[in-house]
Amino acid sequence: MSISESVSLQELPLDIFQHNVLCHLSYTDLTNLCSSSKSLHRSLNTATTWQEFLRHRQYTDITQTKSLSCLPVRLRAALGRRSDLGWESHTFKTTSLFSDRWQRKCLPRLEISAEFIAVGVGADMHIHWIPEQKIFQRQQKKEWTVYSLGKHGQMDITEIISLPGESTDFIIGQANGLIRHIRFQRESAEFIVKRTFQHPRAIIRSLSITEEYMVALSSTSSNAHQISFYPLQETGLSSAEDETIPLSPEISPIHTESPPRAEPWISSDHSVVEPDYTTSYPTRPWNALFLSPSLLALGSTSPSALQIYNFGASSQLQLSRELDSHPAQLSALTESPSFSKTSIYAMHHYAPSLLLTGWYHGPANMHDLRLATSYPVLALNDPLDDGAAYSLSTDGGHRVLVGGANHGMVKVFDVRMPDKGWSVYLARERSPVYAVRGEHSRIFAATEGTVWECDLSYKHKPRTYEDDNWRSRWRARGRGGRAWGGWGSWGRQEENLGGQIRLHYGSEKLYREDGSEIGKASTTAVT
Repeated sequence: MSISESVSLQELPLDIFQHNVLCHLSYTDLTNLCSSSKSLHRSLNTATTWQEFLRHRQYTDITQTKSLSCLPVRLRAALGRRSDLGWESHTFKTTSLFSDRWQRKCLPRLEISAEFIAVGVGADMHIHWIPEQKIFQRQQKKEWTVYSLGKHGQMDITEIISLPGESTDFIIGQANGLIRHIRFQRESAEFIVKRTFQHPRAIIRSLSITEEYMVALSSTSSNAHQISFYPLQETGLSSAEDETIPLSPEISPIHTESPPRAEPWISSDHSVVEPDYTTSYPTRPWNALFLSPSLLALGSTSPSALQIYNFGASSQLQLSRELDSHPAQLSALTESPSFSKTSIYAMHHYAPSLLLTGWYHGPANMHDLRLATSYPVLALNDPLDDGAAYSLSTDGGHRVLVGGANHGMVKVFDVRMPDKGWSVYLARERSPVYAVRGEHSRIFAATEGTVWECDLSYKHKPRTYEDDNWRSRWRARGRGGRAWGGWGSWGRQEENLGGQIRLHYGSEKLYREDGSEIGKASTTAVT
């Protein structure tokens, strides 16, 4: 073949197109290409090509797995594209998952999977069991099953861990130190206690598991903290199943600390798991996360807020390294600046070697554990809000979600363009976002009164400049001044339905050349 000869796209083998060209095409590109000729339509508009397109896109829709599995692959790709448009244009539909707000202020816990949406509200466990769906079946209103696990306040749920392989099995940590392996019944509001993990009566701060072990962080007082390690392999379980435990509906005040009582949990009909070993911790631990079966990340209060430990079943914890969040020290511009007290409130395992951390003083940092440096490779901040990062999640891809400390705010960052973030204000919430979970088409955010769902696959209307310009809108109506609902918010209420957005502007640095703080957060990569 001479150099002057050209090869048409129709002559390109299909496997080469799918492996080398398809990954660079968007949904619109592929549909336009299929419409360009009859031969391309016959060869490209096939289930195999659209399945390969979805494989390249790697859309992660956890709670929509059942509803998407019954749709044709091209329609699934179209819904994925609709969600992409929602992220790009910052449009979504916001709804509350609960018809009535909770009667008391709570610190809710949230967990999602393909089988359920679980919310811990006080001492009650609210679970929506996701039903099987048929093609084009209209989604019904979510129905919640409420399981009472104890007395509100005293036995509030502080941690929810879903066990892999069993959609109805959870490990629940509570404020009075109770840690139980519970199996919930789908058909009724009953549950079976499979195991109880022996633990002092101290508030459970965090739980994390591997296939073989579980770690529990707890605090008995302001200066007494404990880390406990339990085996998860079931041995010698009783064959008799537990009866549903009658519990009192009384309400008592929320406890931030529990009295240090060491008597064992009384149990005659299920096994009690003793810890392999326990160890004290010098500062208040907030979060624990297993990065691997032999590597444990502990987030606590400064001066050593974030530490990585080597973990072995037959040995005590061994400190591997400490990670920091102070960019001024990166360039050695200050000798030893007095850094204000901070803590780690949230952690997320972004990738095998990447750790996301949410800090009390504002930033959400990404640490690359392959590097020798203790400083983050990326710092994500809202330039107009330096409140604590209460929770962390991702959309399953390159977007990071941060639950803020005020106004029901969820901050959205793209790690490819960290200075182009935006924030979502959930209705008129004033509380922090205590838990956030994300997927490609939805954001779930739990505040003190309800759980909000932001649907980014909602069918958006075309928007023009006038839609976002309050001056032209009110001038056309014969009025002037400030728009109802806030600056520029009125034009988006129909699409966002209770959620308002604000783009992040400015790329100011957090520290001056001499290392002193400027006092304004940034959304920049730390280099």
